[in-house]
Amino acid sequence: LRDTEISVSFMNRCLYSDLHDIFVNINSGEPLNSQEKRNAINTPISEFLRKISERNDIADMWPKISGFNDSNIKRSQDTEWAALAYVSTLREYEMDGKDSKLDELYLLGKGKLNKDVKQYSNYHRTRFSNILSIASNLVKNCKIHAGKAIAQKHFWAFLMTSEYLYDNNIAIPDYEGISSLIISVDESLSRESNIQFSKDIELAELNSEDLPQKSNYYFFHQSNFKSQNSRKNRRNALIDRLINSEEFLQFLEEPEEVA
Repeated sequence: LRDTEISVSFMNRCLYSDLHDIFVNINSGEPLNSQEKRNAINTPISEFLRKISERNDIADMWPKISGFNDSNIKRSQDTEWAALAYVSTLREYEMDGKDSKLDELYLLGKGKLNKDVKQYSNYHRTRFSNILSIASNLVKNCKIHAGKAIAQKHFWAFLMTSEYLYDNNIAIPDYEGISSLIISVDESLSRESNIQFSKDIELAELNSEDLPQKSNYYFFHQSNFKSQNSRKNRRNALIDRLINSEEFLQFLEEPEEVA
């Protein structure tokens, strides 16, 4: 760093509401990614999502997910995923996870307080914090891949399950066992849908009918977590299969007291 020149600019009489645009313009030489631009928006959800993604119990989770590394985390990949997870759990306000929709979530609160935006309510923020904590424990206790990072698709399966567990006030006695079961169910549904897709193609060709669309099958929903519709279809199928499995019911049984 010795003899390095640093450019310093002084901006006088700037409105606080103008700081986002000023920040983006100043950094135009080194292109900011979409999440870095969102971080600079004057909205309370920006601080909330940044802080929760960096919270110790959550920050420990990101490196255990495939595709995360120190460089990406420094460029706000963790906060972007926190934002994606947030919009995935907003119930009646759930939305797609594409950039334009995340921008929309942030801009809802530009220059406002949390209480002024329904999507930022204390209920939604507290609920999300608890759901993400459960998901983090599932990720960190997952041993199915022997120390390797879990696949991104499995994080979203964990998040969907965590939402169900939290909303139904279900305590988890064995995070490692439940995480393995979630992945097993998720992969079984994916394999079954692939087999069914192949059968449906053969039948359509035999009858000279239109070929089936991949978007109607679980394996497609499994890899398309940014789509609100795919999330809904995957969530319904995953949770239904999971909670009706004997293994899941066994995990929830109270251990017998030793005499």
